[in-house]
Amino acid sequence: MKEELIKFAKKYYDDISHPLAVANQFPEMSDEWIVGLFHDILEDTNINKDFLFCLLTLLGKYKLFDEIVKMTRRKGETYFEYIRRLDGIAKKVKIADIKHNLSRTETLQPSLKERYEKALRILLEGE
Repeated sequence: MKEELIKFAKKYYDDISHPLAVANQFPEMSDEWIVGLFHDILEDTNINKDFLFCLLTLLGKYKLFDEIVKMTRRKGETYFEYIRRLDGIAKKVKIADIKHNLSRTETLQPSLKERYEKALRILLEGE
């Protein structure tokens, strides 16, 4: 099942390295791993919500649909409004996402580093 999910994700993401790095911060095939793998799929691919819901339903993981949708910033929502509304699995995955983004020092711009560090503080400590 894991290999099938990765193969599926590779069809849609231009580069699967980041989603896979986020997913791999969690136990394989856990709910967090699946949400991590698909955390950017609605923003970065042509996958729509209906297709994603059908895929998750086929996997018996339809309950993860809301968590993946939460990972997508809403129209008109500021970045920090988005960060503050995250909870549950989406919050755990966003923490892993930010940690991975911060680890990519070769391409991390100072302004993004500050933004990610502030977001991580909010998610870990509440602000």
